[in-house]
Amino acid sequence: MKSAILSITCLIALMVGLIGSGCGSSGTPKGPHPHKHKVEYSDSHLRLDDVRVYRNQGGLLVVDIDWNNKEKNGTPYRYRIFWKDVNGGVLSSADQSWRNVTMNYGHFPMRLTAKNDQAIDFRITIEKD
Repeated sequence: MKSAILSITCLIALMVGLIGSGCGSSGTPKGPHPHKHKVEYSDSHLRLDDVRVYRNQGGLLVVDIDWNNKEKNGTPYRYRIFWKDVNGGVLSSADQSWRNVTMNYGHFPMRLTAKNDQAIDFRITIEKD
């Protein structure tokens, strides 16, 4: 009986260790650009160079995205962002509607700031208009 409990305890500890280390889980990707998977875009029009996420002095989540527009100057795009709370739910805000942006050829930085301090994550979609 004591041996069976010890075996079960060891198995549980092993499973917790594997999940905690990322093995067998679908957690946040690690590496130089862990937020790129949260951005949906067409790589035939845009190149996504970098995504940085941080909190500003007011405690709001900020997403800085560095694009490289492969199209001509004045190319119209539209985007929308969904801010997510700690449970993965979408926070309602005016940001959910499509917004227009015009990009020139080459480097184009974009800064998006959540309107709600409950935002801890995001998803963004951008497409050529």
